[in-house]
Amino acid sequence: MPSYFQSNLAAHVDSLLREQLDDVIGERPGDWRITLTDRPEVSAWDVSIDGPNQFEWGKRFDAVERQTDGVVQAIRKAVELPFMDLENALAQLAETGIAFTKENEAAGHTVYIIDRVRLREDEVVFLKDRGALTPEGIRQYLVDRAA
Repeated sequence: MPSYFQSNLAAHVDSLLREQLDDVIGERPGDWRITLTDRPEVSAWDVSIDGPNQFEWGKRFDAVERQTDGVVQAIRKAVELPFMDLENALAQLAETGIAFTKENEAAGHTVYIIDRVRLREDEVVFLKDRGALTPEGIRQYLVDRAA
């Protein structure tokens, strides 16, 4: 079981997620913090994970994506293949000819500068997963993020 799991979902859904996440995170060493927040005003669930070795992941599950099986599968993939998702996202940038660089912040977090925009690793993967790792997709993401 994750070291800490928090959600504001109905009790039966919360229990189901806890049980399934035990299979995903239960045997992994270190402290894990999983937070799932229901955002009914935008018909979405926001999931974030903080783990050992500065592991961070976040994803919004919109409308029909809000199903426990899909959430658990996404978390499993995120935990098992964190670098593969990031590498795929960066490869996609290179293929489209978008210039980028990376910086390591004092806190140890890696930030990518894409077309003069600073994005965290999880934001790059988020954009890649939605097919929005393009100049227009990044612009739209920044507008949405500021709202």
